[in-house]
Amino acid sequence: MAALQYPIIIYKGAIPMLSLYELLKNSLASTSSSLLGEDIQSTYIDCGAEGCAARSAVPLMLGLDATACALKLNNKASDFSLFGVQLVKNVEANEGHLLFSLTDEFYTEALKRALNELEPIEQCPLFAHGSAALARLEYTMRRMWMLGRKKEGEPSCPKNPFVQRALLLTLGAAERLDNRRALTLRLLKASDCLLCMTRSVPQRERPALCTESAHVGECAARVFALCLAQLC
Repeated sequence: MAALQYPIIIYKGAIPMLSLYELLKNSLASTSSSLLGEDIQSTYIDCGAEGCAARSAVPLMLGLDATACALKLNNKASDFSLFGVQLVKNVEANEGHLLFSLTDEFYTEALKRALNELEPIEQCPLFAHGSAALARLEYTMRRMWMLGRKKEGEPSCPKNPFVQRALLLTLGAAERLDNRRALTLRLLKASDCLLCMTRSVPQRERPALCTESAHVGECAARVFALCLAQLC
């Protein structure tokens, strides 16, 4: 197997887990620093923000014109890369913030690498818990495991922003694996997106989107199973 491309977090010395957000923030900060000629730290980037894949308040923090910054970054969008593909599709300015949207190619590559690292689930595990929140997470895991059984061909993420956001939030949950409450909140947020992602299209188109999203479902089931094993 090729060398792992994600940072590894060891939780209580047990389970290796992905932290996609850290890679995203480092890449966005590094390239933005180069293009804008400013010292931009990864801590200035917020991944999984509402309405975008990533957001930065750099213009407000450094006294820069957000519209001018967005124009500079858009003109050099191809300079942003991660996993060997172009990372940034578009950058918008909004109330002094920079809003980043990511490319379809990035989502598919992130999905492939996650599936390559996470152990497959042959049968859905059972967890003992007395929490409504954990019960919802287990329900989501089972729904995603069933969706994953529809998979066909090579893994790919549909070019649907709702499915892409669900994948991003799922893979980003591990950033808080060392904090039980924060991890639960991250997973619940991902759960909301996962359970609603195929409702983003008219009903007649949903069967096709379900099939296209099967590998995303399989990936989500693996992530939720690993996290639930620590939470229960």
